[in-house]
Amino acid sequence: ILPPLLEQWRVTVSADAFIAAWLEHERAIDTALLGQIQRIRASGLKCYLGTNQETNRAQYMKYDMGLEAALDGVFISSELKAKKPQPEFYARVQALLELPASSILLWDDSPANVAAALEAGWQAELYTTFDQFELRLRQYTRAAA
Repeated sequence: ILPPLLEQWRVTVSADAFIAAWLEHERAIDTALLGQIQRIRASGLKCYLGTNQETNRAQYMKYDMGLEAALDGVFISSELKAKKPQPEFYARVQALLELPASSILLWDDSPANVAAALEAGWQAELYTTFDQFELRLRQYTRAAA
């Protein structure tokens, strides 16, 4: 499906080259956030990624970007056949985790996704900045102690 579109858009690279450039362009990883996730995991808590992605991008994120190795798992909309904020996304993730809804904490940069997680019975926070994340995380850590 992509080659005719590239021709229509007057893009002169191959479909493979176009996809490779697109994936590389979206490669940015927040190293401070990833470091905090590693500290959370070292404390014994599990950390997962839930993302709305098509299959090629998802595979790139998991393997080329190394997110599968950096996390305890990755939940991808194209594999779950449901996208955030659809209720089915949260239900399928929860079933795979085999956890009660109230024990799951979601951080997301989309208010709609946070609202849907809360509706599913999860705990949820809106991610705005790393500093805000750390502040709220400390509050959760104190509450759990």
